[in-house]
Amino acid sequence: LCGCGGVNATRTQPNILLVVIDTVRADHVGCYGYERNTTPNLDAFARESVLYANAFATCSWTKPSTTSLLTGRDCRAHGVLAAFDKLKEGVPYLPEEFRARGYSTAGFSSNMFLCHEDGFARGCDQFWQWEPEQTWRAFVGTEVEIDDAVAVNRAIPWLRNAGAPWFAYVHLMGAHAPYHLPARADDFGESPLDQYDAKLRYVDRQLGRLLAEVPPNTIVIITSDHGEEFGEHGGAMHGRT
Repeated sequence: LCGCGGVNATRTQPNILLVVIDTVRADHVGCYGYERNTTPNLDAFARESVLYANAFATCSWTKPSTTSLLTGRDCRAHGVLAAFDKLKEGVPYLPEEFRARGYSTAGFSSNMFLCHEDGFARGCDQFWQWEPEQTWRAFVGTEVEIDDAVAVNRAIPWLRNAGAPWFAYVHLMGAHAPYHLPARADDFGESPLDQYDAKLRYVDRQLGRLLAEVPPNTIVIITSDHGEEFGEHGGAMHGRT
């Protein structure tokens, strides 16, 4: 990001693609030593990249953690702690900072909490979010799940047509519960952990499609907002501890 220090961007400055894959445990990712083939595309990317051995989320659920990622501030400093807290005006925000330096900017959010209504489209020339009604149905445990292919289908045309340099934030729902479609339950088995791994494999396929569209002179950053518990420390899922 040191190269973004001017008032106006130039075509020689790098594009920036920031991908957050929701609910990913590092110990279920191949490049961190997992024995199952859950993330072949991410693993291939990691072999050609800097792989961080120590990376820590600021919170155990999406909204505070991702706000920290996009503002550079601790949760208590940015104040986004509860489900319906809004991004406060005046808090430095990454898309806005890039746009002020001449970048084209876009956001693609599959997570209901990162929405236009709560201020997360600020600084984006284009912002897409999953329909709230569909998202709520997914969160209450019906068979409606968020398909990351939809967000990737929206992001790819923008990447192809955006004027350089650009900044894009893509938030995929990854292995977030419920652990059913679009992954097949028989990919690894039928237990919740097996289905979690199957969803990781599915979002990895979508990540592969996205990475295939990245042009030269692009910095790509891939991370997650938090993990998932399967009985460790007496917990389940996330956001509870």
